[in-house]
Amino acid sequence: ILRPGAGAFGSVALYAVGAVMCISARDLVTRFIPTEIPSLLITTLTSSSLLIAGLVMAAFEGWRAASFTAYALTLPAGLLIVFGHYSAIRALRGGDISVVAPFRYTSVPFSLVVGFAVWRDLPDSWSVAGTLLVISAGLYTLHRERVRMSGAGS
Repeated sequence: ILRPGAGAFGSVALYAVGAVMCISARDLVTRFIPTEIPSLLITTLTSSSLLIAGLVMAAFEGWRAASFTAYALTLPAGLLIVFGHYSAIRALRGGDISVVAPFRYTSVPFSLVVGFAVWRDLPDSWSVAGTLLVISAGLYTLHRERVRMSGAGS
């Protein structure tokens, strides 16, 4: 949940907004990719583009060697990200986007739990309010689609 303000809205916030826009665009474009193109190929291209973007961004950052533990955790994290992309692509290609999209919000409570478990970080009241608003919108969209689908069949 991005809460822009004079001091908080900088290049990192713009990166987050750009990432969300790219993910949304990818989700919309995925629906129009011919079914003859395998989901695994789309996943490979998605992951490769992330790798290239990361390498380009790394050129503008200072380099500091990570610990062995950090490197050891990178492999399973990378595999989980690839599996997540593949799952999202399969779901978007096979299901209704208005039903699939609200499941993206499951990352919000998961992130809150991990944030607390790892860093003992608790969101402030504005972040909680924004999170609840986004989750409510997703649940309402899911409910609305179920009502629409049940009405279409009668």
